[in-house]
Amino acid sequence: MDDFANKVQAAASLADALFVCWRYIADEKCLTQVFERSRGRCYSREISFPLIVQLVHDALTEHSGSGNQSFQHAAEQGTLTASTRAVYGKLGRMPVEVTVDLFSTMADRVLDLFPQKNGKSLPACFTSFKVRTVDGKTIKGIAKRLKPLRNSQEGLIGGKALVATDYQTGTAVGLAVDTDGDANDVRLLPCLLEDVRKRTQGQQLWVGDRQYCDLIQLGRFSENGDNYVVRYNAKNSFFRDENETIREGRDVNGRAYIDECGWLGADSNEHQRYVRRITLELDDGAELSIVTELFGVRKYPAADLLYLYGARWEIERVFQKVTEVFSLKTLIGGTPQAGLFQFAICLLLYNQLQLLRSYIAGHQDRETEMVSIEKLFK
Repeated sequence: MDDFANKVQAAASLADALFVCWRYIADEKCLTQVFERSRGRCYSREISFPLIVQLVHDALTEHSGSGNQSFQHAAEQGTLTASTRAVYGKLGRMPVEVTVDLFSTMADRVLDLFPQKNGKSLPACFTSFKVRTVDGKTIKGIAKRLKPLRNSQEGLIGGKALVATDYQTGTAVGLAVDTDGDANDVRLLPCLLEDVRKRTQGQQLWVGDRQYCDLIQLGRFSENGDNYVVRYNAKNSFFRDENETIREGRDVNGRAYIDECGWLGADSNEHQRYVRRITLELDDGAELSIVTELFGVRKYPAADLLYLYGARWEIERVFQKVTEVFSLKTLIGGTPQAGLFQFAICLLLYNQLQLLRSYIAGHQDRETEMVSIEKLFK
């Protein structure tokens, strides 16, 4: 019985830590300021903005993603005095500007709580950078509330989000959104870069897939003294610099690569860039190439650059965890605005768990990745 009691006490302590953390980052005064700052013509009467944030949070953490159960429970407790229909309407009209401001503000408050010695270690050559991985997420499975669509077998898209994650903490640190679920990620990139840069000091190193490998986007990545590691896209012609030596080597997995310098784009293109291209021979005979403006083979070894790009898939795991652990498969509202708002809350919950993982891992003297997010959440 003592062992069972210890387990209960430990679980209760973790649950309490999660909700204490949430009460701090979702402080009512702070949320009210977010809404007033970004609401535009939207207004708040009986259903306040802090209340709707709490209702969505409770749906995700206590009711397996069911907004209806969360709203009914709040009504029974006297917290919600308006109708359930009014809550859905409020959520469905949520301005995307409020969603982005909410995420940015609360993400910064979570980061403030992280221990100083935390996170995954980086190759020594990247320690002067804040490494950010960028990728897009389409919100799918929106509820078919319109009668003509209810019998449709096709899924409905609820908006597009572009997310930036921090390599060391594993948290989401940037968000840009569009209610058009078919929007290209590139359309959202300028807003994402601007938002993250204005909230962050120091140089940043952006890591992205091949869709960001065009001369305009590479120029955006390199603004403000930042740099990038992006997968090469063959739609941009590469012209090797004949005056530079081609270097060869092997990555951490023993696969051969070549390291060369040259120009992306023709001489007639005003956006032409001089880059370093590293081409890796994959096990199946295919090739993977990355481009960067981090020159100097001694300062920035090719093997480390390839390793960093290989870690890009971690952002896919973030999306997977957010979808599976926080019930993103069950969208509470029936509009893109509601889906994007729910996604933002899911990301913030994920950040909270990353925070708890970092303290647990530090206390147990183990790697953060050894602590399961699923088990911790349960």
